[in-house]
Amino acid sequence: MAQSKTYHHGNLRRSLVSTATSILEKRGRSALTLRECARLVNVSHNAPNYHFADLRGLLTAVAAAGYRDLSRRQNRAIQRLTNPGDQLLALAREYMSFARASPARFRLMFSDEGVDSQNTEYQQVVTESWSLLAGVMADFLGEPTSADYDAFVRSPRDMLMWSSVHGLASLMIDGKLRSRRFKNKAAVDDYVDSCLKPVIVGLKRLHDQR
Repeated sequence: MAQSKTYHHGNLRRSLVSTATSILEKRGRSALTLRECARLVNVSHNAPNYHFADLRGLLTAVAAAGYRDLSRRQNRAIQRLTNPGDQLLALAREYMSFARASPARFRLMFSDEGVDSQNTEYQQVVTESWSLLAGVMADFLGEPTSADYDAFVRSPRDMLMWSSVHGLASLMIDGKLRSRRFKNKAAVDDYVDSCLKPVIVGLKRLHDQR
């Protein structure tokens, strides 16, 4: 007799988030439903409701997991670097690498569509993400770190760095840089460095002239 599907699962929430991420990347958001995730995880169609009230809840968890993954990669990239300028470039390279590896999840993370931006878990990981950049930028310029997100977005130095990195990553995954050949990650990293070094040097120069 075939075993019936139930909501009992070793770590259903994690499996649902992982499966949803895979669907998002491979088939697009239109293919992502709670029922399809349940089918692929091999649980009953209503089992996801024990963790997510609706698809919006699942998408929010996918986005939050993306922020955690990005922060983990970035922290790992800078942990052995002591120069804040080098750390800024390392953060930018990992930002680009993440966007290229997971373009659909990257877009979801920075979109209000389908995501509950008031979710506590989501807000926490978003704060950890921008705080990492703000902290390194503050060390680079020898200034206090932005105290909260409102201060972060009001800071010209932080916004210039973030928008430069994010814009470059968005252009890359949207196929606007097809004229350039990127054979491997090293080539992409070199391109990121060449685009952002002038930004970093300019920020430092403007700061020192104040």
